[in-house]
Amino acid sequence: MTMRIDLLAELLSDAGLGVAGESLFLYEMPAECSQGLLIKTPLTGIAINEELPGYFKFGLQVIVRAMTHGAGEDLAGKVIQVLTINQRRIFTNQDGSFAMQVNRLMPETLPIVYPRADSDALEWSINFACSLVLPH
Repeated sequence: MTMRIDLLAELLSDAGLGVAGESLFLYEMPAECSQGLLIKTPLTGIAINEELPGYFKFGLQVIVRAMTHGAGEDLAGKVIQVLTINQRRIFTNQDGSFAMQVNRLMPETLPIVYPRADSDALEWSINFACSLVLPH
């Protein structure tokens, strides 16, 4: 069982906000990328509740990188718009089988902006509260 953040990345790609491997990344974004999106799960892991098999509640982080404040703010706003889910949404695999059910995916705060130490780019951290069900 694994968290399917690739399915969330597809939402961003389908909305024209990034291209997988070029400006849209999972878990790690290359330093040379001047504008892009990174989706990652918590470094502490996702807690398992043995009384509710397959149900998970955790924080999900999206990092937006851009060279200008305006471009980053615009992209961060679009990410929030695309990824906010406040009604159950079923995601399927390519064969039509159940992949995951997102019960809720909501931003917890406004994006947090900070400079990158190794470049002139800025980054925005968007922290989402996520509740979902994975097959078990």
